[in-house]
Amino acid sequence: MKEDIFIGPQIRDIIKDKYFDKLLQGNEKAVWDSYKFVVKGFLGNKRSQNYEEIVNNLLQSYQKLGSTCH
Repeated sequence: MKEDIFIGPQIRDIIKDKYFDKLLQGNEKAVWDSYKFVVKGFLGNKRSQNYEEIVNNLLQSYQKLGSTCH
């Protein structure tokens, strides 16, 4: 898979891909795990009650990678 913009079906496929999950380590893995929580608990049909916490965790994970999130 190359770097690109992903749409719903592609995002679901990569989330299910256990091999991709094992490629990541450290802060990258933390960001990926946080992203999966956002997809499942915030962007889906049912919003988790702690959606604010889920999104904040994702932003904090990105910041640890050195990304600036506003």
